[in-house]
Amino acid sequence: MASVWKFSLRNKIFISFSILFLFLLVLLSINFIYTNKNIEMRKVALEGTAMSSFMADLEKAHLYWVIEAKNSLIDGRSFEEQLDHRVCLLGEWYYHFITTDEFKNKSEEDKALYLAIEEPHRMLHHYGAEFAEIIAKGPSARNEANVFFYEKLNPELEKTYQLINQINQKYTEEAKTLQAEAEAHHEFSQMMAVAITAVALILGVLVAFTLSNSIARPVRETIQTIAVTSAQVAASMEQNERTALGQATSVAEITSTMEELKASSEQTFQQVIKIAKNARQSSEAAEEGLLSVEAMIEDMESLRSKVDSIAHQILNLSEQISQIGNISSTVKELADQTNMLALNAAVEAVRAGEHGKGFSVVSAEIRKLADQSKKASQQITTIVVELQKATNQTVMVTEEGTKQMVATEFLTSQNGESFRSLQKSMEEISQYIEQVSLNLEQQSNAVSGVSSAMEDISQGTKETASSISETKEGMENLRKAGITLKDTV
Repeated sequence: MASVWKFSLRNKIFISFSILFLFLLVLLSINFIYTNKNIEMRKVALEGTAMSSFMADLEKAHLYWVIEAKNSLIDGRSFEEQLDHRVCLLGEWYYHFITTDEFKNKSEEDKALYLAIEEPHRMLHHYGAEFAEIIAKGPSARNEANVFFYEKLNPELEKTYQLINQINQKYTEEAKTLQAEAEAHHEFSQMMAVAITAVALILGVLVAFTLSNSIARPVRETIQTIAVTSAQVAASMEQNERTALGQATSVAEITSTMEELKASSEQTFQQVIKIAKNARQSSEAAEEGLLSVEAMIEDMESLRSKVDSIAHQILNLSEQISQIGNISSTVKELADQTNMLALNAAVEAVRAGEHGKGFSVVSAEIRKLADQSKKASQQITTIVVELQKATNQTVMVTEEGTKQMVATEFLTSQNGESFRSLQKSMEEISQYIEQVSLNLEQQSNAVSGVSSAMEDISQGTKETASSISETKEGMENLRKAGITLKDTV
C-alpha cells in the first residue's frame, strides 16, 4: 500500500475507489452466480412439481376410465372409452417422453421404472377392448364381464397405478431435494454477501483513513503555494492590466489605418473595373478586326483562284495562237510551192503552143491565188505574232498580279495572326484584370473583416482589462480562502 500512495492525488483517489469497486463487483458477481443457480434449482423444482401434478392428472384420467368400466358393468351400457394405449393421455406423454434428452440423461434405474409402465398400460387398454366386446354381448354376459374385470382388467390397472405413483413420488422427492438445495444456496449467498460487505466496509474505512492522511499533507503544501502564487499573480495582473490598456490604444490606431486602407482599396477597385471594361471593348474590337481580315483572306483566295484560271486560259490561247502560226506557215509554204508549180506549168504551156494556151490561163490564175494565199498567210503570221506578244505580256502581268496577290495574302494572313494574338492577349489581359478585380474585392472584404476584427479586439482588450481587475480581486479572495482552508485542514 505504501507504494500506491506515491502516485498523484487523482491516481490515489482512483485506485482507492477502484479497490472498493472491485470488492463490490466480486460481491455482486458471487451474489449473481448463486442467485442464478438458486433460480435454476427453483425452476427445476417447479418443473418436478408440475410433473407430479401431471402424474396425478394421469391417475385421475385412468381412474375415470375405470369408473366408466364399472358403470358399464353395473348398468350394462356400452364401454366407449379410449381403447388405444398410444392415444390416451398417458400413452401420448410416455411415447413422447422416452424420445427426449431428459429420458436419455436419466439413470438406468429410473429408465427401468419408466419402461416398466409400458406393458401393464398396454395390457390395460387391451383388456379394456376385450371388456368392451363382452359388455356388447348384452346382459347375459354380465357375469363373464364381472369376472373378466376383476381377474384381468383390475390387476393391470393396479400395476399401472403403482408405477405412476412411483414416478410421481420420484418427481416429488426430486422437487423437495432441489427446493432444499435452493434454500441452502440462498442462505449461503446471504452469508457471503454479509461477509464481503463487512470486509468491504473495513477496507473502505482503512482506505479512507489512509487517503485522508495522504491528501491532507499535499493540500497544506498546495495552500501555501497558492498563497505565494496569488501574490505573484496579483502583481502580474497589474502589469497585464497596463499592457492591455496600451494594446487597446494601439488597436484603435490600427483600426483607423485599416479604414484608410479600405477606402484606398475601394478606389483602386473602381479604377480596375473601368480598365476591365476598356479591355473588354478592345478585345471586342480586335475580334471584329480579325473577322474582317479573315473575310478579306477568303476574298483574296477566291480572286487568286480566278486569276489562276485566267492565266491558265491565256496559256491555252497562246498555244492555240501558236498552232494558228504553224498552220499559216504551212499555208505559205503551200502557196510558194503552188506558185512554183504554176510557173512551171506556164513554161510548159508556152512550149505547148496553141495547145497550152488554156493551161497557161489556168496556171496564171493559180499563181494569183497562190500569191493571195501567201499574202494572207503573211498577214495571219503578223497578227499571230502580235497576239503572241500581247498574250505573253498578259501572262507576265497575270504572273506579277498573282505574285503580288500571294504576297498580299501572306501579309493579310500575318495581319490575321497579329489580330489573333492581339485578341488572345486582350482576353488574357481582361482575365488578369478580372482576377485583379476579384483580388481587390477580396482584399477590400478582408480589410473590412480586419477592421471588424480589430474593433472586436479593441472591445475584447477593454474587456480583458476589466477582467484582469476582477481577476485581481478573485486572486485576493483565493488567497484568503487558502488561509481559511489551511486553518481548517
